[in-house]
Amino acid sequence: MTLFELIMVIAIIAILASVAVPKFLDTTSEAVEARVNNHYHAIVAAAQIAYQAHRAAQLSASGSGDATFIKNCQSLEIYLQGGMPDEVKCNGKNLTFEDGRKAKITQEESVSNAATISTLSTPE
Repeated sequence: MTLFELIMVIAIIAILASVAVPKFLDTTSEAVEARVNNHYHAIVAAAQIAYQAHRAAQLSASGSGDATFIKNCQSLEIYLQGGMPDEVKCNGKNLTFEDGRKAKITQEESVSNAATISTLSTPE
């Protein structure tokens, strides 16, 4: 292989790398965003499931059911299979996701008032 051919191979590799690296970095940020959205929707679903369980308990003849209302992170975690995701930091009623977006828990006070999770804030 001549020096010219070697330089051409190195140039081609450099061009391919310059195209691939930005694409890889973009894919990583998309993966983080998808993971945050999945965690957020799992938390919202947990709040909805808890509310439905409490409504069903109120309407059933036996009155049996789960009496743990969602008031903060600790009581929300009961309804999340596997617990709170490691990437979600929870302090009191405030949720902070790995990309910096935040949401807030509005507590459930009775079977007629479901806990809600606020819409995710915009990334900081």
